[in-house]
Amino acid sequence: MTIRKINKFICAILAAALCLSLIACGAQTPNGSQSTAGKGVKVSSASSVSTYALFVSEIINIGLEKVGYKPAAIKQLSIPLAHISVRNGDIDFYSVHWQNIHKKFFLQNGGDQKLEKVGVIIADGLQSYQIDKKTAEQYKLTNLEQLKDPKIAKLFDSDGDGKANLTGCNPGWGCELVIEHQLDAYKLWDTVEHDQGNYDVLLAATLGRYKQGQPILFYSYSPHWSVTVLKPGEDTIRLEVPFISLP
Repeated sequence: MTIRKINKFICAILAAALCLSLIACGAQTPNGSQSTAGKGVKVSSASSVSTYALFVSEIINIGLEKVGYKPAAIKQLSIPLAHISVRNGDIDFYSVHWQNIHKKFFLQNGGDQKLEKVGVIIADGLQSYQIDKKTAEQYKLTNLEQLKDPKIAKLFDSDGDGKANLTGCNPGWGCELVIEHQLDAYKLWDTVEHDQGNYDVLLAATLGRYKQGQPILFYSYSPHWSVTVLKPGEDTIRLEVPFISLP
């Protein structure tokens, strides 16, 4: 989802970009000319530091260029700072706002009075806890709550302290709030630790352990490149949670 500061001008820009994606898949205008609705107009945006977020933002900028706009280089910002920057008018829009887990950042920056959710770019995003399928089947693991058992948790211990290492989210991300809240709610802190840092780097290390035949435990979201190399149902399974609890 894209958010922007309330401004009819920017709304028109984003509408043009979305329409262009439809035109590109179909026919050109009758005389073969390209639309120049935004000719010469500069526009700025931000993505988070995630690879997938930058990819989505680049696609939008390509669309804007096709209709004449001049997109500035995309700023990669922390998620809280990206929302602040939209509110303050430092950038025109932020294109990777998640409806639920970024709600806190949306409200902290004025909510509907200061910002506007322009439209859905990718529907049905999914987040989950996952483990490798081999370990899941060997130990009959289906629920995150089973990690309360120290013997089960130790299977996913990659640093030797006896606790399961959960590959988690960057500090400041919405999914960080979810993980921290749920480790509290499900009383898992005694047996699970939340590994944080650059998510893509951590996940690459997790993938490396998987290729070596080691058990892995990680927090996943899609769209993201990881689901093409750690395929749910084939390489991994999604764990159920004991009950729904969100921050």
